[in-house]
Amino acid sequence: MTPSHANEIEQIAQDAVAMTLNREVVPVIACRPQGDPRVISAIGIRGAWNGLVVVDISTALAHAGAVNMLRLAAEAITDRDLREVADETVNIVGGNLKGLLPRPSRLSLPTCLTEHEVVERTAGCDLLEDTAVGCDEGLVRVRLFARRTADVA
Repeated sequence: MTPSHANEIEQIAQDAVAMTLNREVVPVIACRPQGDPRVISAIGIRGAWNGLVVVDISTALAHAGAVNMLRLAAEAITDRDLREVADETVNIVGGNLKGLLPRPSRLSLPTCLTEHEVVERTAGCDLLEDTAVGCDEGLVRVRLFARRTADVA
């Protein structure tokens, strides 16, 4: 992964948010204010390149995305629906990032995690990219981790 991929990752994040959450977003510098409620999902990439893609979505933005993506009334949305939005978003981001990485590779299934679980799963990884996009309803943060060994969680 080269430094020029940072712009591509940012664009992938913008496109994924537009597709799943139906929101136009812009790049932001601050990734996440402390205490901002969010939904986190991760997807592994295994093969010629091994790593993990982690997407954090502010709860308010995930809620708006569930209204759009799942066609639910705002008051009917559950935590499970928010996790589904996060899983779909990380799946789209991961699939697009996979195309930038050495081949062959495959994606794992997306999994919702806590920040503590993210720290555990990325213990043997190097953070390659950390970018965020946002709108009035919140932020979407995308982190790309490269595994130092072939053992991918």
